[in-house]
Amino acid sequence: MAIAYDKSAVLYSPSSATSTVNLAAGAADSIAIILVFNGNGAPLTGVTVDSIAATNIRTYNIAGAQRLSAWYYLNPPTSSVDYTATATSAADDVEICALIYSGAKQTGQPDSDAQGSGAPNVTLSTTTVADNSWLVSISRNTSTGVPAAGTGTTSRHAGSVARYGDSNGAKTPAGVHTMQYTAGSGTTYGVIVSISPSVATVQIDSISFGHWA
Repeated sequence: MAIAYDKSAVLYSPSSATSTVNLAAGAADSIAIILVFNGNGAPLTGVTVDSIAATNIRTYNIAGAQRLSAWYYLNPPTSSVDYTATATSAADDVEICALIYSGAKQTGQPDSDAQGSGAPNVTLSTTTVADNSWLVSISRNTSTGVPAAGTGTTSRHAGSVARYGDSNGAKTPAGVHTMQYTAGSGTTYGVIVSISPSVATVQIDSISFGHWA
């Protein structure tokens, strides 16, 4: 089954230890990718989906004691539940973006992940393992906060402090694929993740061949 974008939500919570959005997955074979910005030097204690811990993929410490992180949660509930990012300090700034994709493999996620920076633009690159994977990413710029979506990037949300996007389609063949974010000045940072599709089982019927003398 091919991956498809389902839905997403974003919320910025300044001077707060938590940030929460509420979503319901549209299908049972889904994956939630949760992307988080947090600042003021306080690391996240975790991300939860319906009070159950999500799995951290990567945390990128960027300029000014700020962090970009990516998390995943397999088979998120089809009822509306809270997606919450929690930091260690009530003085933190936290922005969470939860994105849900259907048709995702329910084991071995993520397919790949990476981080990168550039001045003023960044091209995030990751090497996919599975054919027809999708790319998902978060990016922040030190001057403007929210960079623009560049080549290979479909913007899903322009938050208050970061932009969130995906490839809006399958990447084939497997190998090196990129997403770009652009800005007029400063340094742009980002984290990129690839997610692999579920694979349909194909049954091949046996064929008997007779023998003629």
